[in-house]
Amino acid sequence: MWASEENVWVLFNDFSIEVLDANDINNVVASRKPGSVGSNDASIVGITVLSARKEIWVADNKGFAHVLDGLTLEPIETPEIKTEYGYPGNSIGSSDDGNHVAIGDTKGTVTLFDAEKREKKWYVKAHKNKSAQIKFTSDNEHMVSLGLDK
Repeated sequence: MWASEENVWVLFNDFSIEVLDANDINNVVASRKPGSVGSNDASIVGITVLSARKEIWVADNKGFAHVLDGLTLEPIETPEIKTEYGYPGNSIGSSDDGNHVAIGDTKGTVTLFDAEKREKKWYVKAHKNKSAQIKFTSDNEHMVSLGLDK
């Protein structure tokens, strides 16, 4: 769950997404059913909310990222956004300023994207196993990933 002064975004266990009115959480502003993103027959594995940009980035199990309007949950037309090696996404995180999004894949590679340009900036083989979680520091200068390494 993510929140701003106006909205609350909720990702449910079945990977459906709802946008709620922060002043009246019983008021569902928009909703998206599970697996209803992209045209590559993929399943959602994670979302991150870029509240500063009013966007939601969704990682799928085919290694793609999709960008949704943060208020309507409608897809925003973008060039293809894919993890470095195309392995399925497993975790996703964004910087507080909304400038960067990182996706960790099932093989341990973390790919960093420029959110505005919608392009890869950098990647690293960070883990021997899948990347489980990605967080950015509050100053937006550093990123930390948690892997399921042994």
